[in-house]
Amino acid sequence: MRLILIFLIGTLFCFAAPAAAFFPLTWDDLMFQMEKRMSWR
Repeated sequence: MRLILIFLIGTLFCFAAPAAAFFPLTWDDLMFQMEKRMSWR
């Protein structure tokens, strides 16, 4: 369970780090972009 959690956090960080570097956004804006990117939500 912990390994899955670490993998999930690592994946989210890999997606969030470049986005935060190129597009300085707040956490709410970042979550909004993530929800828009996921078509199933």
